[in-house]
Amino acid sequence: MVEILGTCDPAFGKLKDQFAKQIQQFGGGASACVYHHGEKVVDMWGGVAGNDQRPWQQDTLALVYSATKAVPATCLHMLESDGLLDYDLPVAEYWPEFAQHGKDKITVRQLLSHQAGLYQVLGLIERPSDILDWEAMVDALAGAKPVHEPGEANGYHAFNIGWLVGALIEKISGEKFETFLKTRLTDPLGVDGLVIGVEEQNFPRLSDLMGMPSIREYSKIRYRYSVPPFVPRGPLRRVLSRGLTPRKIFNYFGDPEFYRAKIPAANGTFDARSLAKMYAMLANWGEFEGHRFMSPATIAKAREVQTKRFDRVAIYPLHWRLGYHRADAIIRNYPTAFGHYGFGGAGGWANPEQELAFGLVHNSSPFTLLGHIRCIAITGSVYHGAKLADKGISGARLGTV
Repeated sequence: MVEILGTCDPAFGKLKDQFAKQIQQFGGGASACVYHHGEKVVDMWGGVAGNDQRPWQQDTLALVYSATKAVPATCLHMLESDGLLDYDLPVAEYWPEFAQHGKDKITVRQLLSHQAGLYQVLGLIERPSDILDWEAMVDALAGAKPVHEPGEANGYHAFNIGWLVGALIEKISGEKFETFLKTRLTDPLGVDGLVIGVEEQNFPRLSDLMGMPSIREYSKIRYRYSVPPFVPRGPLRRVLSRGLTPRKIFNYFGDPEFYRAKIPAANGTFDARSLAKMYAMLANWGEFEGHRFMSPATIAKAREVQTKRFDRVAIYPLHWRLGYHRADAIIRNYPTAFGHYGFGGAGGWANPEQELAFGLVHNSSPFTLLGHIRCIAITGSVYHGAKLADKGISGARLGTV
């Protein structure tokens, strides 16, 4: 049996049991956190943070892949609440260099709902290490050409949306993305576990991906891949020469240089309590613990469904909001909830109608194409616990797990 540490309202016992079963089934470690009516009712963790079997701690950071995207989106919405951003104006209004190659009409709304046609990465980089260079990626995207007319389709901008939104934040605010994140979101929220670009003092908190060498043991991202001589000349050899092989790309997620970089769509290292607290702020219509982060009107706009079409990149309709997507459970759809999940199933969501928020992070499988399995599988238990709590079946608050 997996030992689960932390605190859990008795109403959420089913969630605790499912959480323990996930760790037992998939290995590694994880943490989960729930806010209900503005109160932290679940804050639990368990398992191991690496192949060396060191125990998972309450502040262990885990790579959350695409669940990162909710953080820059939330920061951008603060600028709309400030009156500095209009979702229906062209991106080029704030970022003139973006207007190249017919992108002058792409609106902020189209960008945030993945309708801009800027989801291709291979044409932007020569070698994988290019993604470590913030300015180079921002400049490359300013000069990129859309693959379809803006608004005619949606295609998940898996990597590019982070640099695009981050650049917009910098252009509008006049601050570096990391400065804006700290001063407007993480410091006022009182969290230190929404990290994009790991500094040296946080490396000891990082969990390793199970089954891979420790982050602390190797660095390969800057090495150029040597293409086997039997690969013929042509497009395939050119792609392989950049180091863009499945195995090589997966190795990047264990490289210290990847963690140090600013890649706001893919390399966030979060703990569950910080992620859930951000969503709790959104579930409370933008105000939390006496601090107003954004207006209720902004949140209403941000969570409005923009498109229900099938996605050209993802494998099912994500019902894109502005920077967020649908937040489902097994069999059940919760249309008022919104959030963002990541490859392997980390992520979180907010549901303002139920004043409910959830965050889950981990360091193990399943790494599936669907990507959302663990969050989807456990979300129903969060709602079950909230329903019991609202009926007064919860017992004492924050009982020991």
